[in-house]
Amino acid sequence: MAKEKQPEKEDTKVKESVLKRWARRLVWTASELVIVLSIFVAISVIALAWRLLSAPIDVGFAKEYIEQALKDNDEGYAIEMDEILLYWPDFSSPIMLGSSKINILQNDQNIMSVDHLALGLSGWDLAVGKIRPTSVTIDGPYLYLIRSGEADFSLNIAQQETKTKTVSDPEASEDLIEDIVEKLSRPIDKTSTNPMAKLEKVEIRKAKAMVADQFYGISWLIPQADLVFQRQSDGLSIGADLMLPTRSEKSDLGKASLDIRYLRETKDYSVQARLENIDAPALSARIFKMDWLRKQSFFVNGQLSALVDQRLAVQEARVNIDIPEGLIELKDQFRHPLEYKEIALNAAYARNEDKPDTINVSALDLSMRDFKATLTAKLKYDRNKKSITGPLTASIPELEPKAVANYWPIALEDEAATEWLGEKLTGERYKNAKAKVDF
Repeated sequence: MAKEKQPEKEDTKVKESVLKRWARRLVWTASELVIVLSIFVAISVIALAWRLLSAPIDVGFAKEYIEQALKDNDEGYAIEMDEILLYWPDFSSPIMLGSSKINILQNDQNIMSVDHLALGLSGWDLAVGKIRPTSVTIDGPYLYLIRSGEADFSLNIAQQETKTKTVSDPEASEDLIEDIVEKLSRPIDKTSTNPMAKLEKVEIRKAKAMVADQFYGISWLIPQADLVFQRQSDGLSIGADLMLPTRSEKSDLGKASLDIRYLRETKDYSVQARLENIDAPALSARIFKMDWLRKQSFFVNGQLSALVDQRLAVQEARVNIDIPEGLIELKDQFRHPLEYKEIALNAAYARNEDKPDTINVSALDLSMRDFKATLTAKLKYDRNKKSITGPLTASIPELEPKAVANYWPIALEDEAATEWLGEKLTGERYKNAKAKVDF
């Protein structure tokens, strides 16, 4: 019996050996297949990436699938595209889906049309066949900024060709823009199935903006505007580069760069602004309808910062402004134009709820044609009475007596000080002169 069991053991060992060799061969073959497939996939991805980097790919064959993937069934938004291209600008950018002649609809009604639009796509979602935009870029539209009240603004977008009208439904267009901005100001909802749930940025490039100020009854054009709305961990950032008009054909366009942060927790806005070559009289006359300022001639450079609450009321602000050589003409206040070489202002404002606001002028440096002066002030502004009170101090290191007449206010010509300063005080120059005036 022992001799009969020995062959059975040997047969079992043989079978186990065969199974092991077969298993090793299967694993090796599977590994080779995985390696080959990986190489094939890698080559395909590299080839596709190279193709996308080299030139756009027409994906019009997937038009219906893409439009369906971008449809928002909850809020009724849909998009219609003409030509659709897939391209990759560079390695640092997402893969882009670009289109021309785009119509945006809500409940089957056209609410906005633009000529050029590009969507930056989420790479992980694209790898599994999903269309999830992370950015939206609109090139060359017309913007319509409408001011219907002192702090009531709305923004619409239209095709560049429709210069004389806005969009099919301006209110719906405004609602769409507000809806997008509101979504960007919230944290990403990772559980949402909305096609725009992963949107991080909306960019508007090389737009022309028409400002329709219904509050003052005037309209004017901003030749070029670039806007970026971007989601932040604490809220939303809005960047704007605006090319502003001047009244002189010889002068370059003015430039204003704005950096606005919406703080979700406090609902306040932090504003930073940089100004270059701004024709302040032309701009201020359009915004505030100040006729006396319209007649002046000077340009402004500088920086401004402010904190604005949700009612658009300025809570605090700081201003650093430099005004190069120019002329101020106030015929009702002075008999001669006030010529200057440079004016520099450093001032701060703070709003107070239970007491007058404060205006602190750290330094207003005047470099006039005949003298230099520095003014400082600590003022109180009563918003109810619309009045400013407080002391203003002027320091003049050196001044010729004959120059006083050029800068003496008309309202003080009958005062005794006019005769005293202009006629009785003689000498080559006044030195270290100081004056203090209480408003």
